[in-house]
Formats: sequence, structure tokens, C-alpha cells
Amino acid sequence: MEPGEGADRIISDIETGVEIPPRNGRAIMATTNGKAVDEIISIEDITVSPRGRKKVIDSALADTLSKVKAGQAIALRGTFGNVPASERPKVSQIIRKHWAHVRDDECRIAYSPEGIPQVLIKK
Repeated sequence: MEPGEGADRIISDIETGVEIPPRNGRAIMATTNGKAVDEIISIEDITVSPRGRKKVIDSALADTLSKVKAGQAIALRGTFGNVPASERPKVSQIIRKHWAHVRDDECRIAYSPEGIPQVLIKK
């Protein structure tokens, strides 16, 4: 068999409606006249792909945010330092994610002229 010949055969088989032989005891795709068809499968054959990314929580940042009380603010110099304007939306989202992980109230984020994120409880 020449390189590419196998792929041509599979495409030809799909176009003509010939079922592709099973691999590991299962058919790869059931077809009728070149179109895939719905089929009843066993519950054990169901496969689910994971959705989204796994949430990563920095325990030190979460612990720091959990200590903020009403009437206080926290400047996150040590965690983020001077944040350039282009990175502020990303940093703000990280802060909000951690805030929501440890608190039920909402936060307000403001940046100092130097770019230091400052977080306080939203009224």
C-alpha cells in the first residue's frame, strides 16, 4: 500500500456508505450513503470530555483576601507589584476569582498611580 492510499480507501468507504471495520470490537463510524447516523449505545460506552480549565487557587492570596474587614483595604504590592495597564483586566479577574472563593460579599478593585492593585469590600 502506498502512502496515503489507506486514507483514500477510508474516504471512499465513507462516501459509498460502507461501514468501516470495527477497531477494538467497536465500529468507528456507522454510515448510510456517506452520512453518519445516530445509534443506540451502551451506558458503558459513553465518553465525556472535560470542560474548561481546572480552577487554580493561590492559598496565600485567598488567605490574605479573607482577612479584609469592612472599612479596610489591602494593597497587593507583594503579590502583584506594579501592574501595567494592559495586564490590569487579567489581574482583576484573578483577584475576583480568589475573593469569590473565600467570601460571599463583593469587592472593588482600584489601581494606584503606580499600578498597585487595591482591594476593598464593595458597599
